[in-house]
Amino acid sequence: MYSDILRDNIFPNMLVSANFDDSIDRSILVPEMEKIMGENPNDKKYSNEGGYHSPGYWHTRSDNPMLEKLAATALKFVYGELNHINWDFDKLRVYYWFMVNELNNYNTIHQHGTSDIIGVYYAEIPEDTGDLNIIRNDGISYSSLFCKNYQDKFRLKPEAGRFYMMPGHLWHFVGANPTNKRRMCVAFNFLEFFPDPLR
Repeated sequence: MYSDILRDNIFPNMLVSANFDDSIDRSILVPEMEKIMGENPNDKKYSNEGGYHSPGYWHTRSDNPMLEKLAATALKFVYGELNHINWDFDKLRVYYWFMVNELNNYNTIHQHGTSDIIGVYYAEIPEDTGDLNIIRNDGISYSSLFCKNYQDKFRLKPEAGRFYMMPGHLWHFVGANPTNKRRMCVAFNFLEFFPDPLR
């Protein structure tokens, strides 16, 4: 009835993660984050509903040693993954900040504008304190067939010490924390730097 069937997985999106515990000491990182919270109590509001949103920092331009080490580790990982899939890219700039969500705090659905790659590292994530939900933002979201077969969304339970990277255009949100334990994560924007402005 059929012959010579060809199947291609077109327009795939990447979601890659790795455990950074060999490089990042969370027992040093978390107190550094707490110190920043004490020095910057007037936290910002972006996608966060409740909770704390730190100031943002460009990598290599802050005096937060463990956060800087984390940013350098994340950047090295992203470079490695882009090389692994043989992508052509120029130098990436890194901007990062962190968020703390406690009881009933969550992050609304959002995306990161023109960022090429985004990442999130979980410094503290007690069990059942909220899943990371990733939503496709192309026309597939209007298809009944694809949506009812869960092709329009992906949900994962984050792990402490693990870094996750994905394309910056994907919509995502983090569910409400139903516990009295805090959830702490560091978010990253990776933006390609074009040395030639006319490129």
